[in-house]
Amino acid sequence: MDFLIRNGTVFDGSGAAPGRMDVAVGGGMILAVAENIPARAGVREIDAEGLAVAPGFIDLHSHSDESLVVDPRADSKIRQGVTTEVIGNCGFSAAPLEGRKLDEMRQKMRERYGASVPWRTFGEYLFHVSSLGLSANCVALIGHGTLRHSAVGLENRPATEGERVLMAQMLEQAMLEGAWGLSSGLIYVPSSFGSEKEIIALARIVRRYNGMYSTHVRSEGDRLVEAVEEALRVSREAEVMVEISHHKASGLSNWGKVEKTLALLEQARKDGLSAFCDQYPYTASSTTMRALLPLWAVEGDQGTLLQRLLDFDQRKRIRETLENHPYGDWSRVQIASVKHEKGQNKSYEGLTVAQLARSLNKSGADVVMDLLLEEDGEVNGIFFSMCDEDVERVMRDPHTAIGSDAGAALSSGPLAGGKPHPRGFGTFPRVLGRYVREKGVLTMEDAIHRMTGMPAQRLGLADRGFVRAEHWADIVVFDPAKVNDRATYTDPHEYPAGILHVLVNGKLVVHNRKPTGDLPGKMLRRGQDGSVNYW
Repeated sequence: MDFLIRNGTVFDGSGAAPGRMDVAVGGGMILAVAENIPARAGVREIDAEGLAVAPGFIDLHSHSDESLVVDPRADSKIRQGVTTEVIGNCGFSAAPLEGRKLDEMRQKMRERYGASVPWRTFGEYLFHVSSLGLSANCVALIGHGTLRHSAVGLENRPATEGERVLMAQMLEQAMLEGAWGLSSGLIYVPSSFGSEKEIIALARIVRRYNGMYSTHVRSEGDRLVEAVEEALRVSREAEVMVEISHHKASGLSNWGKVEKTLALLEQARKDGLSAFCDQYPYTASSTTMRALLPLWAVEGDQGTLLQRLLDFDQRKRIRETLENHPYGDWSRVQIASVKHEKGQNKSYEGLTVAQLARSLNKSGADVVMDLLLEEDGEVNGIFFSMCDEDVERVMRDPHTAIGSDAGAALSSGPLAGGKPHPRGFGTFPRVLGRYVREKGVLTMEDAIHRMTGMPAQRLGLADRGFVRAEHWADIVVFDPAKVNDRATYTDPHEYPAGILHVLVNGKLVVHNRKPTGDLPGKMLRRGQDGSVNYW
């Protein structure tokens, strides 16, 4: 026995009522969960009197693909209690890479982080990340956008037969190397250029390896219902589990549509499909400002986009789209980050487009286009696009899991740039503090189930997600009276309150609220039979 967690209120991850228990940990595993486990000489004890003891949280929707290469500590995740991340979402993954996508990734990592890209295949990426060490465990999906960029490029056209074969070969090799499935980001170039038929063909490959399909659907606004229907058709035709990523209804005119989409998911399950969703507990989303532009304007590489923004006639057409953006007014769009560390634009991070437009005496549309021009197309925004009622509707649905939609970060250094969405530092404590303790949307045991046992079962992690004997000792100890997020839209790099201790594979990665620096995490590889292998 290595640790004995004493006198805690144990939430086992199943959604059942908690009980006062001790938890014995040794050799990376949970040895016993029982009352009054005898102490042993040399065993380190953690007093959990008045505290909750739960399975480590599983971030079902993460974007740490690149940040884990830059810094494997993942402080913003482990200090929330996250012990396993699912990366490769929204059609973006760090591997496999071919052609122009490989060149772009090498340039991006070199310029932004001073990091190399010594991998090309998915297996090589897993090996590289594992060699650096991990503070938390990691499950990886393969991005459709990455496959399409590698095989087809950034052109808006159907893939040729040869390109379809190359995408299929890359995906199949990745599945053999341990990938968990396929993700799509159907509002992002080039995933947006892929047809439903193309997605179904790739999802069928995933099905052969017992994988899953996760999708940022083709619209979260005016065509949300149709987009969810498309995702369900993919699930039905490919006979694959589908996960609707960060489910929401964006734009004032679309509020309330989640009632319809949740009903569609429920009917799909009744019809025999494995169809689920996840969400983050905020009313603002965040992504690249390029997502505001019409699809034709973002086809091709960054240089092509910049030329379009410089052309008088094309800029006029883009302006018309921007002036009719779905968020109501420019006070609902905040500048999160710009590419260049030096220059005036850096001081605009944290301002709304409306504030900047007034100070520069420009229209909001021109502010967005000029920023994209000056920052080589790399400007991220925060979009206040949702309503509390919809967030709570989705959260109450018994099949909704929790995911941050954020990459791992730190409060200083190269992973602390800009004014990013606070979800990267606060998602899981925010659910427990705001939506459990303050608003009563969920019970504590139900909320913990959505962060632990539910995603573990969805992923097929048979020995994680629960505080049970013979499970891996991924455990979080927190104060239910104090747990909450502290990160805000103006101060997003604030670590949460109330998370005291976090164990990953039986090792303390957070002790008394502070990271230990230990890196016991594992890259979890999915076997062809659905088993889990460790790297």
